[in-house]
Amino acid sequence: MTDSGRRAGRFARVPPRDGLSVIRDLRFLVSRSLELDMRTVRLAAWPLRRRAALVTSKYVAVVRLVGGARARLSIGGVPFTTRELVDVGTLQAAFADTHDLLAPVRAVLPDRPVVVDVGAHRGEFLFAVKQLFPRASVLSFEPDPAVHVDLAANAAGWPDVTTRCVALGDRTASMVLYRAPLSVMSSLRPPSQAPGEQPLEQVEVPVVTLDDACAELDHIDVLKVDVEGFEDAVVAGARDVIRRSRFLLVELGLTRGGASNLDVLSTVHDFCPTARIIAIGRPLGSTTSTVCQDVLVDLAPAPPDRDHPA
Repeated sequence: MTDSGRRAGRFARVPPRDGLSVIRDLRFLVSRSLELDMRTVRLAAWPLRRRAALVTSKYVAVVRLVGGARARLSIGGVPFTTRELVDVGTLQAAFADTHDLLAPVRAVLPDRPVVVDVGAHRGEFLFAVKQLFPRASVLSFEPDPAVHVDLAANAAGWPDVTTRCVALGDRTASMVLYRAPLSVMSSLRPPSQAPGEQPLEQVEVPVVTLDDACAELDHIDVLKVDVEGFEDAVVAGARDVIRRSRFLLVELGLTRGGASNLDVLSTVHDFCPTARIIAIGRPLGSTTSTVCQDVLVDLAPAPPDRDHPA
């Protein structure tokens, strides 16, 4: 989730404000958009023409979305279709963040890595991974049936991609998904709402453990988990998956309810004592408050060089 997405989410949850406040928020969104453009231009691991095509199609998409129409962005000749304005920033941020965190470890991954994407939304991380690893085999999970329709359509443009409309947790069950005004912020974690605030739409979804969902995969090279505050339950149901994965990319929330970040990381360490954090992504949130950050965990680090100990 991008920091501009977090800020845009406030527009959907709060009553009208004074004009100066609105101007400040718009300035924030514009500055973040331009910042993402600069980050996109600097993504050396991707061909320049693809970077240029993304930035160009971004502004065409924004105009269409503001006008109430669906829009398509060009990603290496593959269309990414969306119906929400915030998805444009989320997609662009996914490109930059995935590049910054995973490009440095490409040398230790195979040419055709197995990637599991938990909390796929409309395929933002999928598209980013396919830029770094065009031959990657990707299994994407998105619980919201309406959003999964878009994910499946976007994924159809890439080879070796499977999508499943199911939620992940620590047990097999049916649970309520709370649909946020911005779909990228929907969660199985019950929201905290202010008195008088409009209740979120609820939809019942099936839940399975990641161990059961990925039982047929003998190994996973990159496991990504971004489920808006439900990461602790996903990790708790992934003991076997974590033990046969190389890297875990997980979003940890700093201001959310539920289990703490240390609980999530402690569970990972219990399942895989060799695990160690090797990278932390940029802070996400407003200019004054960090909401969450991505953490890259190496689950099977190479043993230290005996001749050159760390």
